[in-house]
Amino acid sequence: MKTLIRLSTLLAFAGILGLAATWHPHTHAQNLTTPPAIPVQVFSNKNLAGSVAVTASTLTIIDSQSVTMPSSGCPCRVFVSYTYSFANGGSAFASFVTDGTQLFGQYNSNVANSLFSGAAWSPVTYANGAIVTFTVKFQDGSTATVNTTNSLGAPSNLQLAVVASN
Repeated sequence: MKTLIRLSTLLAFAGILGLAATWHPHTHAQNLTTPPAIPVQVFSNKNLAGSVAVTASTLTIIDSQSVTMPSSGCPCRVFVSYTYSFANGGSAFASFVTDGTQLFGQYNSNVANSLFSGAAWSPVTYANGAIVTFTVKFQDGSTATVNTTNSLGAPSNLQLAVVASN
């Protein structure tokens, strides 16, 4: 059974959600305003301090960063982004980030490569004042070295952005 929703009903619902929308029947053009920005409560950018040797087929900690949730305004989610350059290895590898319980931000490749990256929202929320450590882990099918910069000098890094969420 298909459910049909009239366009006017859909636009009214968008208005309820705060997405001001209008419909121009003569032009069939739709104007949507940009939803309000979500303020970042805490931001952290950590460059990799030193190269990390990775033994073949061994899950290795590449980097970690702790962040303290705001004292009010939570529950909060964290957007985690990481990019690392590496040498050697790279034929088949995987990486992910963990908060000690959850695994997310996964990246897998079976293609020779010289970098790995991932970005994702934490799948769970964190309470006011919680201190959470995010750790990037990497495994390669052969021996590799994760470097502090790529060939152009851009740093390998881990970024965390905390926002209030549900």
